Amino acid sequence: VQDNAGELFPESLKEKGKEEMYMELFKAPGSYKELSISSLQPQWSQDAECFLTRRVSDHGQVWVQGIWLDWDKLSGYLLKSVADILPEATLEPAGEGEESYLTLAGIPAMLNPGGLPDMAGNSLRTVWKSIAMAWFCGILALCGVIGFMVGIIRLSERRAVFVSAVTHELRTPLTTFNMYTEMLSSGLVPKGREMAYVDILKEEASRLTHLVDNVLSYARVEKNSVTLRPERISVPALATSVIARISPRLAASGMDSQLFIAPELQSESVMADMTAVEQIVYNLADNAAKYARFDGSILKLKLTREKRFLVIRVEDGGKGISESLRRKLFRPFSRSAEEAAGKQPGVGLGLALSRELARGMGGELWLEESSGNGSRFALKLPLVRD
Repeated sequence: VQDNAGELFPESLKEKGKEEMYMELFKAPGSYKELSISSLQPQWSQDAECFLTRRVSDHGQVWVQGIWLDWDKLSGYLLKSVADILPEATLEPAGEGEESYLTLAGIPAMLNPGGLPDMAGNSLRTVWKSIAMAWFCGILALCGVIGFMVGIIRLSERRAVFVSAVTHELRTPLTTFNMYTEMLSSGLVPKGREMAYVDILKEEASRLTHLVDNVLSYARVEKNSVTLRPERISVPALATSVIARISPRLAASGMDSQLFIAPELQSESVMADMTAVEQIVYNLADNAAKYARFDGSILKLKLTREKRFLVIRVEDGGKGISESLRRKLFRPFSRSAEEAAGKQPGVGLGLALSRELARGMGGELWLEESSGNGSRFALKLPLVRD
């Protein structure tokens, strides 16, 4: 401890003992109004000893308090902590005001890194591998983002086409309704032709209902809110219900149906939702009526057993499906605006919806064969295990 005259101890304390001197220096003052303490500052002595000092002023008396640092131990500890990367490093006292990027933050010392160790060949390979992996991950992430954006754009385009097709499909029957009802109400229909006009209105109403049912059903499937209620249904009862459902649609197109049930299925039952099965087969029959009909054409339904499944095959006698259309046959919104606005109605949702309904019942729907002699679809449903 030094006073402002530079002496080791003030004269007033030299005559006192050690304990009295300590108490006199560090006793709590009665008032803190004239007490000021500076922050600790690192300093080097002429003998290369390091101290942390601060000034204490109390009622006009000034002391300098200091902490002596064992520089050998401290420098040894600091150099040990970096010995793995800087084995030849040393710490040297820094002069007052001398600063560089090698000066330590809390101690007036400079780090001399010495000679840097040579990097081993395997370490260099590790660095290059890390860089290559970082580039690979970056490129992979970029490809993922690009793929995601392309998917969003394609989905937006398909939805736009879907909206256009649905708009066209709604406009056509509504126009027919408006025109035919106006003609009927105005008495412009020739006598004896009224029922023919009514039949056309019924056909357009059925077409509109089928379109709305498919759109609403697919919307529920996308939202995972469709509720299927599988129940035990005998195979003959299922076949009878399906035939009754599709017969009016086939008759309106001039087609007939032919049903075959394997003898071993007469006593079998399936676990299925009757409404869903009818909708699936109706969609297949509707496509056949639109694209594969000709005078005297027949839609064949063949029910067979394969292991623990019932397989319903629906076969038409049309010209088949082209290779380009097969790849997108079960995709939703796959029909182009030109196709939707063509002669045959539809928005390209029937097969996509039918496959989702089949999978929801634990089955599957696929195109089994298509050639110049017609197309055959297969619907697989689980049989009941007794």
